[in-house]
Amino acid sequence: MRVYKLNVPNIAAKYKESVDRRLRNLEYVWKRGAIEEMWIAFKEDLHNSAKQVCGIMRSDNTRKQRAWWNKELKQQVKMNKTAWRKYLSLRTLEAHEEYKIQRKKVKELVIKSKQMSWEDFGNRMETRNYFSEFSKRSKVIKKILL
Repeated sequence: MRVYKLNVPNIAAKYKESVDRRLRNLEYVWKRGAIEEMWIAFKEDLHNSAKQVCGIMRSDNTRKQRAWWNKELKQQVKMNKTAWRKYLSLRTLEAHEEYKIQRKKVKELVIKSKQMSWEDFGNRMETRNYFSEFSKRSKVIKKILL
């Protein structure tokens, strides 16, 4: 869940309203007095209110995340694939030139993005505790050096 959104005052107020409304609807559970039922109902209400107000984050843990990959690069790669498909279907010199231009643009963007990522990493190494950052990235550095 995106609980960090609760730091925004109007979202925190919406969350509080939602919890209050849900708890008022649960008076029948409170009157029965079963502690386990009360706890489960309370926990579910807090969780559902947070889900409703803050939203849910979906993460794809099956794919590795790269620091240099960004939306602009993704869009350019998509355009590159489109240009390639266009060339394959038309087989014209103009389509091939378009593809080559787009391919070159993507290569330059990847290089620039990777360079910026490494510069950012270097800046973090200088400003933070360098040992913890180094240990996190040691596998990447090992691959580069070997």
